[in-house]
Amino acid sequence: MKLYIFAASPNCRKITALLNHLDMEVELIELNLTTGQHKSPEILGLNPNGSVPILEDEGFSLWESNAILQYLADKHGDTEVFPRDPKIRGEIIQWLYWQTAHFGAAISTIAWENFAKPIFGLGDADPVLVADGLARFHKHAAILESRLSDNDFIMGQNVTIADFSMANTATVNKPGKVPVDEYPAIMAWYERLDTLPAWQKSAVPLPA
Repeated sequence: MKLYIFAASPNCRKITALLNHLDMEVELIELNLTTGQHKSPEILGLNPNGSVPILEDEGFSLWESNAILQYLADKHGDTEVFPRDPKIRGEIIQWLYWQTAHFGAAISTIAWENFAKPIFGLGDADPVLVADGLARFHKHAAILESRLSDNDFIMGQNVTIADFSMANTATVNKPGKVPVDEYPAIMAWYERLDTLPAWQKSAVPLPA
């Protein structure tokens, strides 16, 4: 299997964290988004969106990071990070969708405007978009805060792909001025994840 990534991407970090956790061997191919490698004909043939991560497995290509998490967990076999039990699995998938549509989307807006946009030379942050992102973030962070108030991880006492998916923006929270420090249960959850070797290994320096 091959995994096309931009190592500093939060959506790529969730995948590398899972690979580390499951000790799965995948050929990592680093693309430089700042030079447009992700828009080459070869990459567009694998993912018409021209984005990463992309998983390639014997002629089969898969994009969307949460779909890749599920696929890799299934390739590994029955595992506590994505159990076969349909109720547990259904709840994990529920959180994956929620991360994409709500929590992650809000953080992405804030971090893009405050941090990534200037790096890519696209101008200053748009205060209207930042305000919208913050409003959505606080709405959804309250839900995650409640969930984590009585649980070490999203599904209870064990880490699952829902945690790797939800925490993917950890490295951009501070430079992106995302106010996660207003939520103590979320902060404690980040700290627990930071003790996991697989999560530690997935962290890379951000581009300046």
